[in-house]
Amino acid sequence: MLLRVVVTCLACVLAAPGCQRGLDTTAQLPPPLPTTGAPAPAPLALPDDFPADLYLPPGYDLRSMMDVDGTRVVGVQVHGNMGALFADARAGMQGLGWRQTLALQRASDGAMLSFEKGPRAAVLWFRPVAPGTVQLQLQLREDMRMALR
Repeated sequence: MLLRVVVTCLACVLAAPGCQRGLDTTAQLPPPLPTTGAPAPAPLALPDDFPADLYLPPGYDLRSMMDVDGTRVVGVQVHGNMGALFADARAGMQGLGWRQTLALQRASDGAMLSFEKGPRAAVLWFRPVAPGTVQLQLQLREDMRMALR
């Protein structure tokens, strides 16, 4: 079952760049909505129960959080080079006691790392979104024994 999860994640990473090829880049975007003078929304913050033994790069900008059926997904953006971020994340996770189970790098368009620690599994996806800016999505499954049932 774990192999099926890893293969599915790998397929998503490999297919993701191709998904953008069908976009019409010549279409006009709608004009921005007028400002209403309302205060800007508060920035996202990690919840108090977020595990301290997961690597997050210094200076990250939290963009999204989601909890689905025992899996937590966090999306951040960080300034820097994807290759350097990949190496830092690998070393950071291993330094926090995680065992690497998979590493994938696809030239300059994406990368993935997978780790296990006890019953937990973590997958980190890297994707450049602009020159010098990388999107990192971290997926944490708290108890893989539940996923294998």
